[in-house]
Amino acid sequence: MSQITQSITKFIARPSEIPSDVELHNRRLLYIEILFAGVLGGVITFNATFAVRLGATKEHIALLNSIPALVAALFSIPTALFVQRRVNRERWIFRSLFALRLGYGLLAAVPLLFGATQTAAVAVVIWIILLNIPTIFFQNGFQALLAELVPSERRAMVFSMRTAIWSAVVVVTSILAGQWLDWIAFPLNFMILYGFGFLVAMGSNWLVGNLIIPPRKTTMIALSKKGQSAPAALPTERARLTTPVARLLFNTGIYQSGLWLSNGLFAVFYIEILHASNGWIGLNLAVGSFGVVLGNFLWARLLRRRSMTWGLKRAILFTWFFPIGVAVFPYFDTILILNLLVNLGHPGVELCTISLMMKVGSDETRTVYMSWYNTVIQISAFVAPLVGVWIAQRYGIQVAFLIASLLRIIGATLFYVRPVVESSGG
Repeated sequence: MSQITQSITKFIARPSEIPSDVELHNRRLLYIEILFAGVLGGVITFNATFAVRLGATKEHIALLNSIPALVAALFSIPTALFVQRRVNRERWIFRSLFALRLGYGLLAAVPLLFGATQTAAVAVVIWIILLNIPTIFFQNGFQALLAELVPSERRAMVFSMRTAIWSAVVVVTSILAGQWLDWIAFPLNFMILYGFGFLVAMGSNWLVGNLIIPPRKTTMIALSKKGQSAPAALPTERARLTTPVARLLFNTGIYQSGLWLSNGLFAVFYIEILHASNGWIGLNLAVGSFGVVLGNFLWARLLRRRSMTWGLKRAILFTWFFPIGVAVFPYFDTILILNLLVNLGHPGVELCTISLMMKVGSDETRTVYMSWYNTVIQISAFVAPLVGVWIAQRYGIQVAFLIASLLRIIGATLFYVRPVVESSGG
């Protein structure tokens, strides 16, 4: 952490200087901006809690998880193709990031418009669904852009460090936000919280805008219009559904279904069945984020001399027990311990799968490959929560948790019986 602190000091002291090492400059900004982004990240972990406090039902929470995923699944690939063909794709990426964060800031105005009613809860759900539009523009493009900013040999370290910083900030934000929400009357507490998160996140936007983007390794074709250059970028190669790509997408789809099936039910289970306070919910979020911090340092160290395939097969063994543990041992202290342990494994799975997807393509095709990966995840995120709610209503939430664990086990097993051969690509 001393290295990060030193980088922050140097950057703040000399913001106008660009180091001769462009990669170092970009890494410095990527580490610092995630500090600001993590504050809003901690705030929006209370999205479901906000909706439930306003009167949202289990069906509303399911829609809050599933409909944005449907929109992303439908438009992820088309928007990725659009962004990939823009020479000035950074403009689209960065402006969509601003629109996304502004949208979360505007959530603070919902109680002013509709009061603390179920109508407000529906408005929150609809608004978050609409925020998925700028999200899909940003996500695919920025993931591909990161692969260009960070060499393949440094990605595991840089990605894990960014996630660790993000999670550490979310830990602090979740704890403080949980206490804040219990201290200030509803809905003023949430209104101030979302407004604060938006303002802090603007620091991240400013830093991201100062990244030095390398020239693209694509064929550039300039189209002339009224004597002015209107550049467009066309890839010289196409993304192909190879065997490793197909296996990674299929295995990930099954595994992610196990994650999303139970995801929207935890908030309902904690509030309606366990009668948890906002303070405990904030503590639970913080404990999970602290586990992510530890997990990122753990897997970054383990993957220094080992392949992503090796890491994926092992990390994925640690993520199946949380839903079944909550179902069988529904006690506050036990849930906190289980949440810490499961989040030691999640960073390894995410780091390895994203790194494997980034290796299957070049700069010209990576945006499309990442859109395929995100589309599979979003399809799971759309279907699984709806199935989870149906199971919870018919058989109980605990049964839904058991089925979620089973799907995670099946997904993990597929990575053993249908292994993904690691590519040597960029």
